[in-house]
Amino acid sequence: MKDKDRKRIIENNFRLNLIYNKYKMLSLNMFRWEGLPETVESRHIENSLFSYGLCLIVNDKDLGFISVPCNYGANMNVNAVPTEVISCGFNYIKTFKYLGKDKDKCQLILNNDLAIGNEQYIFDYAQRMFEVENCIRVNINQQKFPWFVNTTPNNKKTMEVMFEKVMNGEPYILGSKDQIGNVEVLTLNTPYIADKLNEYKYELEREILSFHGLNNNFEKKERLLVDEVNSNNDFIDRNVELMYRQRQLACEQMNKKFGWNVRVVNLNEEAKENQKAELEEEGMDNE
Repeated sequence: MKDKDRKRIIENNFRLNLIYNKYKMLSLNMFRWEGLPETVESRHIENSLFSYGLCLIVNDKDLGFISVPCNYGANMNVNAVPTEVISCGFNYIKTFKYLGKDKDKCQLILNNDLAIGNEQYIFDYAQRMFEVENCIRVNINQQKFPWFVNTTPNNKKTMEVMFEKVMNGEPYILGSKDQIGNVEVLTLNTPYIADKLNEYKYELEREILSFHGLNNNFEKKERLLVDEVNSNNDFIDRNVELMYRQRQLACEQMNKKFGWNVRVVNLNEEAKENQKAELEEEGMDNE
């Protein structure tokens, strides 16, 4: 592999990871767990749910309460629900019959009804976003080099110097016709489509923001009908509710099983309430 190709692959992977991590951070900060024991952290639970779609809270005889990522085992009940999970924490590979003999010492948390992590969705969006941003970058660069120059060995160097001066913004170039000879210049006429690609990029952005329960109305508010705004908000809230419901269920079961007082907070709703309170406070100050 040539060094130039290797460098391009490294740069592409770097840009893809930037986009992926940008949206991963949104996924990891949709919820906050409160009232957990000191040995269990909210970020560890959300990391497991993001990558595996499952997280297991275990009362380990040596480590105390811990949270570990896990996968379903092979055994199922009559409803085709797996009755065991296999933990996959670092140096912590164990099988737990969470619906059987181990049910009193562990609690399974699902990311959603299908127990699917957000990672595959985020990676798909990151790839699509990377592709469209790459197309935009290429299209813009093509606007800077719209010519194909047919040269000969005698005038190639001269033409390279001339075009370098053009790119450097020199107002005029001095020389004679004999220096360039009979040169044929072809205009490539690459169409400018970066604006259309940006529109597509914004649509992708809207999708990923909806997935995270964030407002995706980029248009000015006066352009949107009330029904359109309400319908969009309902769709956004519903996406988050699918994940929030399973976390609430796990909280209820853990509190009953372990005697805890754990709760999970929907950070999007918390932000809305804080914003509403600030607006009400500003309104009272203006009166």
